[in-house]
Amino acid sequence: MSDRRKLQEIEHPLDYSLWVTLLLMGCVAAVAVPDYIGAGIQGLTKSATSLPGKAVEGLRSQLPSWLPGSTKNVYGSYTLPSKLEPEFIKEVEAIAKRIGTKPEWILAVMGFETGGTYSPCKQNFIGATGLIQFIRPTARALGTSTDELCGMNRLEQLKWVEKYYSPFKGKLNNLEDTYAAVLTGRTGWGRGAVWRAGSIEYRQNRGLDINRDGAITMQEAAAKVRSYLPSLASYRSERGS
Repeated sequence: MSDRRKLQEIEHPLDYSLWVTLLLMGCVAAVAVPDYIGAGIQGLTKSATSLPGKAVEGLRSQLPSWLPGSTKNVYGSYTLPSKLEPEFIKEVEAIAKRIGTKPEWILAVMGFETGGTYSPCKQNFIGATGLIQFIRPTARALGTSTDELCGMNRLEQLKWVEKYYSPFKGKLNNLEDTYAAVLTGRTGWGRGAVWRAGSIEYRQNRGLDINRDGAITMQEAAAKVRSYLPSLASYRSERGS
């Protein structure tokens, strides 16, 4: 039987990227690892095609993050508030697809920025407002204002979240980049210092310097954001699926 026909006949169709990943894992196991490990991986590739949907998602979360189909580092343990509308979650998914990132990362950034409220009118002490804490100059540059943003519901405000993120399309490759775009206005910091002791930005954000070495990295800055990564169960529940 051809591989194409096998793919068509599996009980729970995996998306193509995961199917290919599992196939590759089996091939690599056959030539690059001891027999007892290779046999286990090859067995996994054979049995995965009949797994129910939830089990497949669990498998995705265990794949190394660099493999196609992996959801490792996407889901966390945070429980999304029950007040979030399925339409809101689905629009976040659509935005993420258009700008080339993960909806879970956008949700985590919005969760952190609003203290878990996902309020479109959440404001801080300098007047930054909304889902990603738009400051007044940023809101004006986008063609709106913090007052107008505050008057929107969260689904309406997603239009402006997407407009803000659009220049970063294709550059939001992880949670750190997705948060860096909001925090610093740029991405691609890697593991280098974002701010160092002595700068105004460091003084304003010194609480993010977890190891107290006088430098703030995006890994440190995004550590608290990571705590807002939704669990798979919570994500499914709020999405209505």
